[in-house]
This record gives sequence, structure tokens and C-alpha cells, in this order.
Amino acid sequence: MKFVNEPERQNTVKKLPLFFVLLALPISSVSSFAQSIGSKFGSRDPRTCASRTKALTAETARQYFICDQEFTEGPNASGESIYLVSDVTVQLGRARPFNMITDTFGFAKTNAIDPAQQVVPIRGSFNEFVCGKLGQINAAPGSNCNLTTNPNATGLCFQNSFGDWHCTMTDLGGVREFKASHAPPTQP
Repeated sequence: MKFVNEPERQNTVKKLPLFFVLLALPISSVSSFAQSIGSKFGSRDPRTCASRTKALTAETARQYFICDQEFTEGPNASGESIYLVSDVTVQLGRARPFNMITDTFGFAKTNAIDPAQQVVPIRGSFNEFVCGKLGQINAAPGSNCNLTTNPNATGLCFQNSFGDWHCTMTDLGGVREFKASHAPPTQP
């Protein structure tokens, strides 16, 4: 057994605080990364779905639609953006067979629609927010979003080959209202 003499013990004690400071650095760095995505936009975070395999009801279709519509984009030439929705309502139509002509659009292709499964027409309404990152051009706090109302939206829900549901709808009826310089939503 080795005994530490007094000068060696004092050096060890002096080094301990530096050791604890260095140990704490990674923890403080992690907390700065834990900042929410939405805080960069003065908004809430995009909502996500833990599961997309629950049976389709009006409520689960609403949840799947929200999860598909809320996301961040960029950075790119126009900066960073966050897409959020609010006041979402969804009604389900009767399931019908997949139609190669009407059901193979961009969103369905991107999410790998399964042509062996039926699709479900939906209709409803929602507000869509597209917000710029705070500090970007025209991105002052409280007025960094464009809001589009979609009072007569239609679309569909479909499953991909893994059984995950995806839902999309848009309002093509021409009754949409656009408002620039709007505040972002802060509550789900």
C-alpha cells in the first residue's frame, strides 16, 4: 500500500476542481442542444406521431394529418422555415380501392402508398402557418409567419407497405384566406 505524502495530496486536491469543471462541460453543452426546435421560430415544436398503425378513425386521421403537415425545412437559399397547423378538423369518407390515376401524386409517392390497400377520402379544415426563423428577413418576433386558412379542404388517408397511415388534404376551392406577418402558434 502506497502512502501519499503531503505535497502530492495537495496537488491532487488542487486538480479535483478542474476535473469537475471539465466533467460538467459536456453536460452544459448538451443542455444548449436540448433547446426546442420551435424556439428558433418563436413557436411550439412540430408534433410527431409515436405510432401510425392504429385503426383509422376521425381522431387518428386528424393526428396523422398533423404529423404529416408539421415539419421544419432548410436551411436553404430562403433560410429556415417551420410548418405548423392548428384548428384541424377531419371527417372520414367511405374507403375505396386504390386508383393509379388519382392516387399517385407527390405526397403519396414520397410516403410509398401501398396500391394493394384501400384509400380513405377525407375532408375538413385547418390553418397552416409557415414561419421564418427569428432574425431572418421579415422574421420579427410575433410577425414571422404567413397564415393560410383552409376552410374546405379535401384529401385522403392511405397506408404504406409497412401499414403506417398518412393523411393529406388541401383546400383548392378558392375560399382560402392568406395573412402575412402573423404570430406563430404556441399551443398544440
